[in-house]
Formats: sequence, C-alpha cells, structure tokens
Amino acid sequence: RIWNAATLDQLSITLRGHKDALNAVAFSPSGGEILTSSDDKTTKVWNTRDGQLITELKGLSNLKPSFREKTLGEVNSAIFSPNGRFVVTSSSDRKVIVGDGQRSSHGKQLTYTPARIWDWKSGKMVQSFKGFKTGVAFSIYSADGNRLLTASDGRAKDGFLNAFGQMPNASSGPTQDSTNAKIWNVKTGALMSILEGHTGALVGAAFSHDGGRVVTSDVYAVRVWNAHNGRLISTLDSDAARTPFVAFSPDDRYVLARRGGAQIELWDPDTGAALHRLQQRQSFLLAYYGPQGKEIISIGHNGAFRKT
Repeated sequence: RIWNAATLDQLSITLRGHKDALNAVAFSPSGGEILTSSDDKTTKVWNTRDGQLITELKGLSNLKPSFREKTLGEVNSAIFSPNGRFVVTSSSDRKVIVGDGQRSSHGKQLTYTPARIWDWKSGKMVQSFKGFKTGVAFSIYSADGNRLLTASDGRAKDGFLNAFGQMPNASSGPTQDSTNAKIWNVKTGALMSILEGHTGALVGAAFSHDGGRVVTSDVYAVRVWNAHNGRLISTLDSDAARTPFVAFSPDDRYVLARRGGAQIELWDPDTGAALHRLQQRQSFLLAYYGPQGKEIISIGHNGAFRKT
C-alpha cells in the first residue's frame, strides 16, 4: 500500500502481484516509481501514480525454467542508483554445478552473481559482480554512484543440479566469506576492496557523503573503514551494535547508531569515541537524519515518529 507522507492517510493504490513475502521497498529518486523485492525471487518496478506494474526483473533468464527456479534465491533487497537509471538487486542465489548427477570434472559451474545491476526500463541486466561464496543481504551505492558495497547474507548456499533439475547435495552454513563486505567498481564490475573483520552477519552499512569512508554494522560491532583501500579506521563500542541502521551526518563528522533499544548515539568516526547520547522515550526500530540534516527522526515499535 502507498501512504501520504504528510497526512499518513492511505492512498487508494495497492501494489499486487508478488507471490511471497516482501523483503524491501524503495522509491526512485524522482518519486515516480516504487521498487519491491520478494521471496518469490523477483523484483518489480511500479508506477506510483496508478500502481501499475512497469517491469519485472528476474535473473538467469538464459537457463531452462527448471534450472532457473532451483538456482535463483530470494531477493533480499533492491535499490535505485542515485541517478535513478538503474536498479541493483541482492539475492540468496545458489552456487551450482550442472552435471550428470555427480560432481564430475565435466560439470559446468554457473557464474555466481547474487548482485546484479539492471536497466529497469528495458528489464535487461547490465552488470554483475563475481567472486561471491555466499548470497548478498543488501547493497548500497556511494553518493556518486560509481561504487557499490555488497554485504554477505551470512549463509553459504552451494548445490548441484543433475539432469532432472534436482539438487541432492545442497548445503547451507557459515563460511569465512559470510561476514565480509565488498566494494566494487560499478562501471567495470571489478572488486576494489574487501572489508574483513566482522564476526557476525552484516545488518547495516553506509558510505560517507564525500565517499572517503564507509561504516558497517554486524550483530556485535560497528566499524568504520577507508572506502578506497579497505583499511579499518575505528571500531565503535560493541554495545552500539545490533542495529540495522548506521549513517553519517550530512557533514560526515558523526556516525549515528543505536545503543540498546531506546538510545541514539553519535560517534566520532575517526576515533570511535561516543560524543552525544540522545535518550528516547521508548524503544525504537529505526533512526535517520531529516532532509536538512538538522534533526534526527526515530520510528518507534508502535509506528510513532519522533524528531530530536
């Protein structure tokens, strides 16, 4: 459903078409389109004015339907590029070898690309990123749109498809690669750096506005990195972790994170020192900077908004 942000009234538009649970929703920069990603393995682009479906994005269109359905995973997130021309999808695809029923030497390994960039107007994939050992939980663009950070979904999905489209040797479990973030060149698809050091699955990330740093969060810690070479700059107090939102202030002087359930903290990204603590009246789910960067908006478990 679509709501009026000013009045919170529900508009007479309902988006229908997904066959399973929704995982993420995003507006285009122009506000004219809505992006939805789902456990039904598809991403859809909708017109915000009338709710009509514009296009559906689904990977591995070159495979036979039986193989495609076995290989494709849930689409965990999807976002528009900063200029609104492209969409990046992040999914939990399986890494498979197509063979004759055994892991034979003549089996053909399919290129594993759980992060894809699409020209959403044409529905064509224009870039993919290779070198993953797990699926991708989410991806974020740098402000200039030239780099992409991908966060592993914490699960390794490996399997084998025989001639009947069966996967008898599928396995799932944590791997060394499952807690990493990677930064890629959007134009070439080349891997630029790997952010290694987290011990849990990543739940949040954000580039600084100047593109020089990136902050990541897992269930144990929040870390700040040099976005160009992947060097660790600072680690924030682990009590600030378990937060799906981390953000730089508009001037990049602070990192916003949550402590516990009802406290917002602002950190120095260079030293990892806590500078300000803002106590909320109740526990909350999300917090973010307002459009002008002069206020912080938090959303409570009961759906209430609060400006600080």
